[in-house]
Amino acid sequence: MATSTPIRITSTPPPAAPKGRTRKPSAKVLETQQALRTQTTATQLRQARTRATASQPHAEASSSTQQRIDDELPPFPTQRESISPVRGGGSAKLDEGTRIPPAPQKTPGQANIPHHERGATPSSYSSVQATNALQGTSISGGNNSFIFISQVPLGPDPDDGTRNVHWKVPRRTNTLFTGRRDVLGRIKNAIQDDLQQDGVFVITGLGGLGKSEICLKIANEMRSEFWAVFWVDVSSPDKAKSEFINVAGMLGQKVDSIEGTCRLLANTRKRCMLILDNADDPSFDYNAYLPSRMRGTMIMTSRYAECRRFNNIGWEALADLNTADCIELLLKAAEVPKERWGAETKGAEDVVRVVQSHTLALIQAGAYVARRHCKLADYHAEFQRQRARLLEFSSTQARSHYGNVYATFEASADVLSHDALDLLGVVSALSYSFLPVSLFESAWRGSQQARGRVADSGPGLGDLSSWDVSQPYRVIDLTGSETGLDVLDKSHMLQLPTFIGAKNNAWDAYLLNEALYLLQSLSLITRMEQDGASGLSMHPLVHAWARERQTEEARRANWLSAGCVITLAARGFPRREKIEQSVQTHVQSWVDERIEKSISWCGERDAMALVWSCSWMLIQMRDDRRLHNLLEVQFRNSGLDRTRLECSLVPLYHLWAQSYCLSGEPKLAVELMEYVVERRRETLDERHANRLAAEYLFAIANREIGKTQKAIELLDHAVKVQTTMLTETHPFRLASQHELAGTCLAI
Repeated sequence: MATSTPIRITSTPPPAAPKGRTRKPSAKVLETQQALRTQTTATQLRQARTRATASQPHAEASSSTQQRIDDELPPFPTQRESISPVRGGGSAKLDEGTRIPPAPQKTPGQANIPHHERGATPSSYSSVQATNALQGTSISGGNNSFIFISQVPLGPDPDDGTRNVHWKVPRRTNTLFTGRRDVLGRIKNAIQDDLQQDGVFVITGLGGLGKSEICLKIANEMRSEFWAVFWVDVSSPDKAKSEFINVAGMLGQKVDSIEGTCRLLANTRKRCMLILDNADDPSFDYNAYLPSRMRGTMIMTSRYAECRRFNNIGWEALADLNTADCIELLLKAAEVPKERWGAETKGAEDVVRVVQSHTLALIQAGAYVARRHCKLADYHAEFQRQRARLLEFSSTQARSHYGNVYATFEASADVLSHDALDLLGVVSALSYSFLPVSLFESAWRGSQQARGRVADSGPGLGDLSSWDVSQPYRVIDLTGSETGLDVLDKSHMLQLPTFIGAKNNAWDAYLLNEALYLLQSLSLITRMEQDGASGLSMHPLVHAWARERQTEEARRANWLSAGCVITLAARGFPRREKIEQSVQTHVQSWVDERIEKSISWCGERDAMALVWSCSWMLIQMRDDRRLHNLLEVQFRNSGLDRTRLECSLVPLYHLWAQSYCLSGEPKLAVELMEYVVERRRETLDERHANRLAAEYLFAIANREIGKTQKAIELLDHAVKVQTTMLTETHPFRLASQHELAGTCLAI
């Protein structure tokens, strides 16, 4: 291979200073002269390279020469610059009225760096950036001034994939953002571990917890890592299409479809971040919004938990803030000065507790207090009185996507199926605490027993004399007994929600499971295990919203349906004492709804049957106060009066009297039971269980008001009759003997 003698190029010495002039050149002049010499040297080297490569037939020699020459060159502009002399001294101008700024200061050995690029090391600058470094440099010397006019635009190198060029983000990070550092850390670590690939991270959780705000934080904190950050709201297909087309426009391309933009992103070689916000529709396949491959990261937010399947680098199920962060967020939102935070902590803790740490609810509470509608310490009481108004309140500035807590929940309801809405309505009429899923299967079993009982379609209450009250006072055990549960009939079966399938001859959990899955996926319920049983629960604010979103008619229907579920379940569960323990809070919640709202139903007898069944459950639970209040409301609404007693309603009077005894009003119980016992003796044999139970309760009431002798006579007669018909260990016989002995000892 032919070789060539290395070319030696002598540098041009600087021009000598004019005679008689002793002033030392300024640093700016020296700097510019050095730049001119560098440019001249570069031109000569390139000319030499051209001559050398002309005699080299092989590419290897050409490459070797090129590499040797490049090694001798410092970084310098790759495009030739024009030099424009300006005569007459003074300051030079690029355009009329535009003054050239002074050259930035530099340190020895460092290239001039534009103001917006300071802080980077010289080695990090490309050739184009070196050209930018000379932009706007003026040379002053004698009567001549020169301006370097760069042909490369100011700004980052367009070939540098680590500089953010495109930024499409809807808003700034909320100044109230608090906590979540652990969540942010996990997300950023997952992204950084997969920075060059097409990673997908998914954030799920209940609406209003701050999924979008977390994405804003991530986008801002990692902006320098990505050439482009694009935010697309996919809450609806139309909005998604419009925003995807805008993304393509920012990239200098004109497309008319989401697919076109996805192809564009898939073929972009720069690192990009694509944020898909509000992917909340469970019926839509969001694969349509994901490029087939993209250099960079995609983040998806959704209240639909199923969207976690799209992740390939991680997903985060967002939970409530911890208590300390909740308090800090609330105090900031309420605009409480930091020096007063200590004094306001107690009131803040009460607010956090009442809204159950829900992020958006805390922000709304703070905004309400900041507007001076109430003091922070008074918000708890205000919330109890005006819950709906407070949860629909929102700030006019820096609002969330949906505006308020109820609005963000309502967005989920828009995509619920019929069965999911039915299930939501039933649970809203019960408690938000743990509800065993087996309750619905038990309700189906109870409906199979009730379907054979013909409903009484007559007006009013009709004849209720056959309703069973055979269990003695304080010996109530619904296990294997028909007391309180034999009054449910086909009309109650028909009120069950369709997902239970009461008309089916076999239990089928498919529709129930689908409804549960959908509600869970949208974070409206939480599936959980308790004492080995599978169940569900609701966030208290979701529960409140689910109740208050209903019309009065829908609320009555859901109350009725929920009542049929719990009463038929009590009849259908294999061990009734167990089901009553697991649903105790739900029975109480259902009863409270009846008491507070006095919800009426056109079928008076059927409504009374539900109240009757729940009353016996309350007796077994010994919830005496709630039992008394329930019967007072129900009997008043039914027009029942202790002064006008009817023979057909004797079982109701018996239950009413038992309630009076349990609540400490035996005198009223005696008045009712005197009539009941008289009617029972007229219509029933002395061995009949209902007559014995009536005489037993009448005896207890008399003893409580001091009529001991009357009580002994009644109990003695009951014991004698039971001795002839019950075994020695039967609980009813033992109860009568126990009460008789106690009454005798009290004399």
